Amino acid sequence: MGYLYFVRAHLATLLDDFRRFGDETAIVRYIGIRRRVTSYGEVATLAGRFVALLAVRNIGFGDRVVLWAENGME
Repeated sequence: MGYLYFVRAHLATLLDDFRRFGDETAIVRYIGIRRRVTSYGEVATLAGRFVALLAVRNIGFGDRVVLWAENGME
């Protein structure tokens, strides 16, 4: 059985899809007995805020950035 692969030009093209899916559930995280749901739209919004923060710090296209954090939406 053959597979069809879609290769993106770059990772940022995911944001277009995230905006299109809007309120649909992207991430579900359990904290104790609480369930935290994050939508694709929220992920896109947070990514945009992160890009703005990088721009304020004069970090732009081609610069390298290390992300060091706990695995999670926050």
